[in-house]
Amino acid sequence: MQEESISKSLLKLTRHSIIYGAGHVLNRAVGFLLLPIYTNFIAPEQLGVAAMTFLFLALMTIVYQIGISQAFLRYFSLAGNLSDKRKIFSNAFSAIFVLSLLFSFLTFSLSDKISEFLFHSKDYQLLIHLSIGILIGDVLGQIPLITLRVEEKSVLYLFITLAQILINIAFNVLFIVYQKMGIAGIFFANFISSLTMLIFLLPICIKYFRFQIQRQEIKLLFVFGFPYMFSGLAKVLMDLSDRFILERLTDFDTVGIYNAGYKLAGIMGLIVAGFRFAWMPYSLSVAKRKDAKNIYALVTTYFILGSGWILIFFTFFLEPIIKMEIGGVTLFGKEYWGGIDIVPLIMASYLLYGLYSILIIEIYIKERSKVLPIITGIGAMANILGNLALIPILGMQGAAWTTIISYFLMVAILFYDTQRNYPIPFEFKRIVQIVVLYLIVYIFGEYSFASKWWFIRLGLLSVSPLVLYFIGFFHKEELQKITSLRQKIHDRNQ
Repeated sequence: MQEESISKSLLKLTRHSIIYGAGHVLNRAVGFLLLPIYTNFIAPEQLGVAAMTFLFLALMTIVYQIGISQAFLRYFSLAGNLSDKRKIFSNAFSAIFVLSLLFSFLTFSLSDKISEFLFHSKDYQLLIHLSIGILIGDVLGQIPLITLRVEEKSVLYLFITLAQILINIAFNVLFIVYQKMGIAGIFFANFISSLTMLIFLLPICIKYFRFQIQRQEIKLLFVFGFPYMFSGLAKVLMDLSDRFILERLTDFDTVGIYNAGYKLAGIMGLIVAGFRFAWMPYSLSVAKRKDAKNIYALVTTYFILGSGWILIFFTFFLEPIIKMEIGGVTLFGKEYWGGIDIVPLIMASYLLYGLYSILIIEIYIKERSKVLPIITGIGAMANILGNLALIPILGMQGAAWTTIISYFLMVAILFYDTQRNYPIPFEFKRIVQIVVLYLIVYIFGEYSFASKWWFIRLGLLSVSPLVLYFIGFFHKEELQKITSLRQKIHDRNQ
C-alpha cells in the first residue's frame, strides 16, 4: 500500500490536533474559564490554598499511575489486532484499579498529616478527602481516554470531554457563586465531574476489558512505564514547586496571585496540550515510514511558526482584554492584576514544553524511557534551585524566569540526546528565519510608538507570514497546498 504524502499526513495530524485539542484543551481550560469567578469571589489567600491542593493532586496522579498510562499508550498503539488490544487494556486497567485503591487508603489514613504539611493546619482535611475521589475518577478514566485517542475517535472524545466540562463549570458556579462554599466548592465540582466522566467511559471499558490478568503483561507495562513516574514527578515538581516555595518564602496571598497569572498563561498551555494529545499517537503511527524523520522536522518548524505567532499575539493583547469591565466585573479580578506580568514568561515556557514533546519521540521509538528521569530530574533540580535563588530577589518574576530556564535546559539536553541516538534533519535555516522575524515584531510592537496603537501591533502580526513568503521561507509544495486550500475556500463561498 502506498504511503501517504507528507502533506496529507500532516493534514491528518492537524485535523486530530484540532479535535483532540478542543477536547483536552477545554478540559484543562476549566480553571482558565472560571478565572472570572475565582478572582472575583475568592480571596487570594484562599486561592493560594486551592493552588497547593492542585499541586498535591498533580503529584498524586503521577504516583497513582506509576507510568502505566504511558506504557499503555505505546503498546496499545502498536497492537495488531483486537485480541491483543483487549489483553493490554485489561492488564493496564486492572493494575491502575488496584493501585488506586491502595494509594487512596494510605492517603485517607494520612489526611490530617498531609493537611498540616501543606496548609500548616488540619482544618483542610476535607480537601484531601475530595482529592482522593477526584484521583480515582481521573486515573481510572485515563486508559479508556487513551484508547479513544489511539483509535482516532476524536469526535466521541470531544463529546465526553465537553460533557465533563459543562458539569464542572455548572457546579463551580452553583457552589461558589450561589452557595458561597469557597474553595471547597471547587473540589466538590471537580469530584462530581470526574466521576461523571468515568461513567461516560464505561462503554469503552466494556468493549475492551476482559478478566484475563497476566503477570507477564503487567510486568511489561511496569518495566516500560515505571521510569515515567519519576520523570512525571519531576515534571510536576518543575511546574508546581514554585507555588510551594513561594508560599514558604512569602505567603498564600502571593501564591494565589501568582497562580492566577499562571492560569492566564495557560492559554498557551492549552494549545500545546491539544497538539501533544494528537502528536504522540500520530508520531508513533508514522515511525516506520522512510520519511518519518522529515515529518518530525517539518512538524517542529511549523510548531515554532504557529506557537510563536500565538505567543506574540497574547503578549500584545491579553492585558487590555482581561481588564475590560462587564457589568462592573472584570474578566480578571483587580486583586490579581499583579500577576499579569508573569504571563508572557510562562507562555514562553509552554512553547518550550511543546518542543520537548516533539523531541521525546526518540525515547518512545528507541524504548529508552530510563533516560527521561535523568532529563526531567535535571530540569526539576534546576527549577527548585532557581526558585530558591530568584524568588527572594525577584518575587513572582523570579519563579517565572526559573520556569523558562528549566524548560530550556530540558529541551537542550533532549535535543543533544536525540541528535546522538536518532538524528532528525531539523530545518535550522527556516527556524532561524522565524525566530528573527518574531523578535523584530515583538521588539517593535512592545518598545516603539507601535505599543500605543493596537491596530499597528495587529498589522505587524498579520504581515509576518507575507514577510516569510517574500524571503523564500515556504517550499514549493507548501505554496501549492496553500493555493489549493484557498481555492477550495473560495469555491465553497460561491
